[in-house]
Amino acid sequence: MTVACVGARFANPKRKGEPTGNREMEIMFTEPGDVVSLRAEPENTADANAIAVYAKTGVQIGYISADRTILIRQAWAAARDVFAIFQERAPWGAWLRIGFDREPTLPPAFEKSPMIQVSRDWWPDEIADADGDGFHPDYIPPDD
Repeated sequence: MTVACVGARFANPKRKGEPTGNREMEIMFTEPGDVVSLRAEPENTADANAIAVYAKTGVQIGYISADRTILIRQAWAAARDVFAIFQERAPWGAWLRIGFDREPTLPPAFEKSPMIQVSRDWWPDEIADADGDGFHPDYIPPDD
């Protein structure tokens, strides 16, 4: 099951014994397939059903979206194991994969939208990848 990890733009609270790194930065360094941990936060004043998400470094990266927390809490109440891995970054946080009583796997790779693919045809010849190393500098048009 894929679930949203939200709240990446909020600062991490200072808690004794926990790193307080930046959530968005931590998401940038987390790779698809990395294990993340889930922790219930019954003392959370905003939502007693809140489930915090932590990267492998121990830095909190956000919360499971509220519409999925009840399902996960029910699984824990039934003594089921809940496993989670990082799936991919999102503009508002991240997507996670959750597995009940088994480790989740990443979904098959999907094709990127043609709208976000960049064609090499528009590159001027003088800055094209002449040496074939895959590096393309930013095009700066000449001042006229």
